[in-house]
Amino acid sequence: MIKSLLALLTEQDRRDIKPIIQSELANYVELKNLKDKRLLEAIYTFSKLILQRETITIDYTTQRHKYVTRTIAPVALTFSDYYFYIVSYNPQFKKNIIYRLDRIVSWKYANKKIPLDQRTHFNLGDEKKKFQLMYPGKPITVQFKYTGIVEAALDKFPISKTIKKIDEQTFLLEVTTYDTGALMWFLSQKDMVTIVSPPEFRDEMKATIQRMLANYQD
Repeated sequence: MIKSLLALLTEQDRRDIKPIIQSELANYVELKNLKDKRLLEAIYTFSKLILQRETITIDYTTQRHKYVTRTIAPVALTFSDYYFYIVSYNPQFKKNIIYRLDRIVSWKYANKKIPLDQRTHFNLGDEKKKFQLMYPGKPITVQFKYTGIVEAALDKFPISKTIKKIDEQTFLLEVTTYDTGALMWFLSQKDMVTIVSPPEFRDEMKATIQRMLANYQD
């Protein structure tokens, strides 16, 4: 791909750019899951299944390495944080669930189709604005004090705004997101985040930090 892009440039531009990208090219490590040719085949196959509104049964390996069988109706294909995902309506749980594409061991057409009027509507563009690390969880609006780079936090949560400036280093921000992935992101910000509301999410943050601290008490 890099060679194809460079071929579009003039000879002088190629000479100028090659030294800039040389280090990246020399040290690039390809993601393991993207090396698998079967993944490209799966992307094509599941794209067709989505367009045809099919119902399928999959054998799937969860993140806990447990094998499960699910009957689903794929509704969207997306890429985030190094992996491809299939968003699918699952009648067992009566909601859309996200499955990592490379964890689908096998699939087959289901014996019975899930009626279209039973499937939950899913707008990929709108929903991805709320996802963090592809963990949907429950929808939530969070207010928090932040002492990090405000623009970076607002960019991480597209549905967000600055409520007010508290002092020279602290801002009160508000984001609309899903709780599970958001909690993981907030924890990654060390002591730069203080959850203000809602109270139950603040309590969950405190409880998680306490469990983390317990891991280091010898």
